[in-house]
Order: sequence, then structure tokens, then C-alpha cells
Amino acid sequence: MPVSPWEINLSPLLSAARIHGQWRDVYKDPVTDPAKISKKGRLDLIRDTHTQQFLTCPLGSSSQPSELLEVFRDGELLREWTLNEVRACSELA
Repeated sequence: MPVSPWEINLSPLLSAARIHGQWRDVYKDPVTDPAKISKKGRLDLIRDTHTQQFLTCPLGSSSQPSELLEVFRDGELLREWTLNEVRACSELA
């Protein structure tokens, strides 16, 4: 039986929105469950040079290079991967 992302507490979240050209933080902070507080603002993904673990941090706050790649822009696909390329990348991580 398929498992939905919400059943395992994994779902894509919105953390920032550009409204009339200005970025605004978007987050949830439910009073009934502090474990569900989400990260807010524009975020980046970096790799810690000592532990090699991935870390999420505010965009522009780290001197480490970003691990994120732009795939879509304005509805246009910028980068397409084959299944073999995806598998090769997953083996590197």
C-alpha cells in the first residue's frame, strides 16, 4: 500500500514568498504541537566540511557553496536528469 508524505511527516513546505517584489517569511508555529514549528525565510542547503552532513541555513549566511541546483524557472525546465544520473548522484551522497 502506498505511503503518503504526510503519514511520515515529510512534505514540501513553503518558507518564503515574494509579494510585490519583496520576500516575506512564511512559517507555521502551532501552539498545540511545538514539534511542528517550521523553518522560515529563504533557505539554502550546504554541506558541512567537517562532518560532510547536509545543513539547512538562511540564504547567504554561510561561506560554503550551495548544494542546491536550479531546475525550474518561470515554468521552464532548466536541467533534466536521466535515471542513471540520479542513481550516480545518490551514490555520492
